[in-house]
Amino acid sequence: MHQASDSAIVSRAHLPGPVFAARSDTIDAGHLFVTNLPDSIKGFPVYEYSARSLPLRSWLLNKSFFWKTTEQDRGDHALTFFVFLEPKSVDANSNPADSIIVHLHIR
Repeated sequence: MHQASDSAIVSRAHLPGPVFAARSDTIDAGHLFVTNLPDSIKGFPVYEYSARSLPLRSWLLNKSFFWKTTEQDRGDHALTFFVFLEPKSVDANSNPADSIIVHLHIR
């Protein structure tokens, strides 16, 4: 199992809401990647995270992301997590406040 580092660097992207931060890490293929997403953004508590698409054998549970990587996952990956500071409404206008990008290199 590989625990992601807590270092964060500022990043920009064309995503709903401003990008809060990007994290970068490297792991070996076949290992379990685990990272904890921040409990708060800009001083506001995070209610929940969501993602549009996640890799196979991965899951987002509360504020933690897990990925059981395989040899076929080698390469560079950018995983985008959307930050919600309040419950998502059923209204289509419910937009995330921010985004966090996790850059992962699997060797």
